[in-house]
Amino acid sequence: MVAAFLASNHLDVFFLSRFTGPADIASFGISYLVFSTFIQLPILAGVLLQPYLVTLTLVQPHRRTGTVFDSFLQTFTFASSLAAIALAAAGSKLVPMIFGSGYEVSGMFLWPLMAAAAFAAPVLFAWIPAAAALEKSYFLAVHAGVAGAMNVLLNWLLIPQFGVTGCLWATVLS
Repeated sequence: MVAAFLASNHLDVFFLSRFTGPADIASFGISYLVFSTFIQLPILAGVLLQPYLVTLTLVQPHRRTGTVFDSFLQTFTFASSLAAIALAAAGSKLVPMIFGSGYEVSGMFLWPLMAAAAFAAPVLFAWIPAAAALEKSYFLAVHAGVAGAMNVLLNWLLIPQFGVTGCLWATVLS
């Protein structure tokens, strides 16, 4: 739980408040809220898929989860990538219209965040639920720990030098 917190936006705001101003925090916050709302879709899909994966491992252990990964994962990955691109394109236009021209940078921040969401979707949708279904929960702990450590380290290295842009890339990379 602590590792997941370290990989979250809350820690980003701590670093941003120390090295930047309120306008940067607001701009990053709007972009991150759109990103975190979008990323809930693959998380929810993974939660819904996990009972099926558990059933597969119990009923047909020789087949395991291969069928799901072979048939559906590629389609879901492609669809979520297209949705991320569409949301970044729409958001880059809508955010300044809704919040004002001072928040144009928030719209630009959506592009790398949505690219990160597209890369994270298969992990959140399939690999994390599969690890839980196969009773490999250590994978979940390692995943959260690495992401948390990377976020802390990259925030510490990048925000003092690059400000909110450094925070954005720390989030994307972690």
